[in-house]
Amino acid sequence: MRRHRVGISALLLLIGATFAATGCSRGAPEEQIALGTAIDSKSLQRIDRLTDGRRAFEGSAWNSGAVAFFRGSRAYVTFDLGELTPIEAAYIQGDNNDRFIVETSEDGEHFATLWTAPTVGRSGLRGRWVSGLGGSARFVRLSAVGGDRWVSASEIQLFSAKPSVWPPRIPVQLELRSSMWTRLSLLWFGVMATLAVFLHRSESRKHLSRLLWLATALSAGLAAYSIGVQWPVDASVIDVSRAVSAAVAGEVVLRLGRRPEPGRLERPRLRRAGRRTRGATRRDRADRRRGAQRMSGS
Repeated sequence: MRRHRVGISALLLLIGATFAATGCSRGAPEEQIALGTAIDSKSLQRIDRLTDGRRAFEGSAWNSGAVAFFRGSRAYVTFDLGELTPIEAAYIQGDNNDRFIVETSEDGEHFATLWTAPTVGRSGLRGRWVSGLGGSARFVRLSAVGGDRWVSASEIQLFSAKPSVWPPRIPVQLELRSSMWTRLSLLWFGVMATLAVFLHRSESRKHLSRLLWLATALSAGLAAYSIGVQWPVDASVIDVSRAVSAAVAGEVVLRLGRRPEPGRLERPRLRRAGRRTRGATRRDRADRRRGAQRMSGS
């Protein structure tokens, strides 16, 4: 029972971590500047994704359903803030190997760079944020310089002052193509496979063992499907798959180490049986000699 409780607790922790990672729907901080509808754009697709208040899961693919696409090096989008507004902090989530340029203007004609969001090392969509900008503008333009020909961003937020919670907590838009689901399916497979190996051929838990092997097969199919949907997968999925493989292999080794080899059990039994047989043979011989002596004496 104790092992069952530990397993259930681990699963609940995993589920809780998933919901914590995705975040809850929160109201926008009062310092956030409403960007509204774009007044001008060029070579951009799905512009509304930039200001819908939701980001992709960190590490999601560049072509996630949560992103806007920058088609070409001259792509941009311009927002009208309605009036001259101080800009103290900014957040943007975009493809890791692309730089995003935030420019500001008072008249909508002459723009100056306020902040260039740098590239980051880890692959997929990644958040960048900055505070202490000390700028002001009525018009804001966002453009990008791609590390390759695929450029995308999921969310941009500007703030008139740095919020008390920083970086901002932005709800995640969950989707089947997100690498998060692939990583979770691999983790689920690892948990099921580890438990199935641990309880394999347990006499007192035969039914539980069979259910765990069935769950392992189903989770393996789900993981394979998730990988196929997202293929080619990013580095984070590869890292998780390696960790899961190592964990399952380690449990297999430990399970084999805990289970005595059949030969080791049989050899002592055979030696004891042999000793008993030899002892019985000696006793029989002694009894026959005694019987022969009594017959000859009589």
